[in-house]
Amino acid sequence: MGLLSAMQSELAKAMVERDQLLSFVGNDDQRVVQAGRRIDAIEKRIDDERSALGAEGPGTTLTDVVGSYEALKVDLEFAQAAYTQALAAETAARAEARRQSRYLAPHVTPTSAEDSLYPRRALLSGLALLFLSLGWGTLMLFYYNVRDGSR
Repeated sequence: MGLLSAMQSELAKAMVERDQLLSFVGNDDQRVVQAGRRIDAIEKRIDDERSALGAEGPGTTLTDVVGSYEALKVDLEFAQAAYTQALAAETAARAEARRQSRYLAPHVTPTSAEDSLYPRRALLSGLALLFLSLGWGTLMLFYYNVRDGSR
């Protein structure tokens, strides 16, 4: 990082020197050409250092790289915390399932019924027959009563 900042300050100095030369000599002067070569060499060296640090491109600064690293580090910490919480929730769910499976175990072996208690078909059939005959009898009494009364 220190080397990169030193090279950037050296590049700034070289650019200022070239601009000073251009103010009183032409572009084809040997000193301007040498200053241009020096600037190109420094820029190439800066790009090599940036690529070694993982910051590709001329617009990428070291602070951008450190900022993205910090953002990724925070994301990693959040992901690790979420993973830990998910593992704890899974363990709790498994323990709860194990606890509840005890209630599903049969305590008495089930058997088939010997006699059905409900519905009581014979009783229901007898009651239905009784009420139907009472209803028929009542209707017959009304019928005969009405027939005798109209004569």
